[in-house]
Amino acid sequence: MIYYLITIALSAFSFVESLHVDLRKMQNAFYIFILIFLAVFAGTRMMGFDYETYKDIFSYASSGDLFGVQIEIGWALICYLFGGFGFNAFLLFVACCSIVLYGIFFRKYSPYIFLSLLIYYSSYFIVKEMGQMRQGLAIGIVTFAFTAAMEKKKGQFALLFLMAFCIHYSAIVTLPVYYLCNHQWKTTTIVAFIAFGLCFTFIDLGVILAKVISILPISGAQDKVANILVSDASAKKLGINSSIILRIIIMGMALAYRKPLSERFAFYEPFLMLYFYGLMLYLVFNSVSEFAQRTSAYFRILEAIILPCILALMRRRAERLVVVGLLVLNAAVSINRLFGPAQAYEAYNPYKTYLLD
Repeated sequence: MIYYLITIALSAFSFVESLHVDLRKMQNAFYIFILIFLAVFAGTRMMGFDYETYKDIFSYASSGDLFGVQIEIGWALICYLFGGFGFNAFLLFVACCSIVLYGIFFRKYSPYIFLSLLIYYSSYFIVKEMGQMRQGLAIGIVTFAFTAAMEKKKGQFALLFLMAFCIHYSAIVTLPVYYLCNHQWKTTTIVAFIAFGLCFTFIDLGVILAKVISILPISGAQDKVANILVSDASAKKLGINSSIILRIIIMGMALAYRKPLSERFAFYEPFLMLYFYGLMLYLVFNSVSEFAQRTSAYFRILEAIILPCILALMRRRAERLVVVGLLVLNAAVSINRLFGPAQAYEAYNPYKTYLLD
């Protein structure tokens, strides 16, 4: 199956990369090739959970009814601009934009770019770029907002924030990014907040969220959230699941190696704070799974930077190979969870593209 083959290819590149073999020119060529392949793979598909829904949204918005479709104005505007080119061109454009944004982000900050791609592919690519496209694009824009915040470019950060928000309303949770990138907390304070956040795994915030949402000034957002809160699938309680355990382990490692990583990577402290914030969102909204997953997704992408940074501290080749092996195993488990016997993502299997139709 093609999804497994992509995982194997990215895993192989990750292992070779960890050996510190000097193949810089070839590495750059392969990196660009993979980005192009992923963009075409996602942008020419003819299936997926939300494929028909996005097709309908495109039809309404491209006709000029930007507000009647009840979708974020930024997304509706992109649909309208591509009205004369068709849905296929629109889909490819969105995929290219998202992949390019992620590709630039990984290239700028990750010491192991193929490992970053593997983490991104197994955790984000299929779910976002081949499904939840609006948030996938919004997260890509937010990665640039991270840089703007770290460089204290308030105007640029505000513009990127508004762009992301106009693509997907959930980007509202990135508003504190500017503060978090420029204010570092002590490790003890972070640990105390995480311990407090774990209490929310035993508390149901559904009723409180419903009251807060009722005062939102955006009717489309009100309707969307209301539907989530009454849905058994979207509003289920997560509890102490494998994702929480994994995120806490990564947070623990990030804090344990905080000093050497901060000395080696200038961006590490801001990214640590942002990842911590994402973990807190996942814990606080634990009783409403859709909220927890959607809001924390803007910051979970930093695992694709933090984990390669930790790997970069390891001088022995054997140690790096073991760590990469564990991350490859985790990626394989993630992909198998989507396409294994349970077929959680049955709508994506088999893969269909109009290039071969």
